Formats: sequence, C-alpha cells, structure tokens
Amino acid sequence: MGSKLNKITTWTGQPLGNVTWIGSEYKDSMGGTRQNFRINAVNKKKYSGTYFKSSGDYVNLKMLKEKIKKKRGGAK
Repeated sequence: MGSKLNKITTWTGQPLGNVTWIGSEYKDSMGGTRQNFRINAVNKKKYSGTYFKSSGDYVNLKMLKEKIKKKRGGAK
C-alpha cells in the first residue's frame, strides 16, 4: 500500500486499484499491527484485504463475491 493509503500497487509499482474503505488499526495475537481495507481493482472487481503494517509493507487480498440478482416474476 502506498504511504497515503489511497492506492495499491504491485512490488514493481504497477497499479492494482484504489482504496475505497479503510478500517481501524488493531493488534494481532503476536503484537503486530494490522488494518483492513477494500479496493476497486483495475480489473473492475472488488477486493478486501489486510495491510500488515508492522511486519513489512505488504497486504493479503481476497476477491469479494458478487451478489446474484434474482429475477422476479410470476408463474405463467
């Protein structure tokens, strides 16, 4: 994550997406600092992740499931 916490890039600097939500910092069981976030990626998908602040400058990302819209209609 960038120092401004507004965009995610690969280790080579290629953009992955823009941050849309940032959660509060919290401590894990080992004493490290983490922060949850969500991004809109360049591939038009949404991801959720954890930023490991104290363990190095890296994140863990998972793609969010898309909601399936059910068609409404009566029986014919």
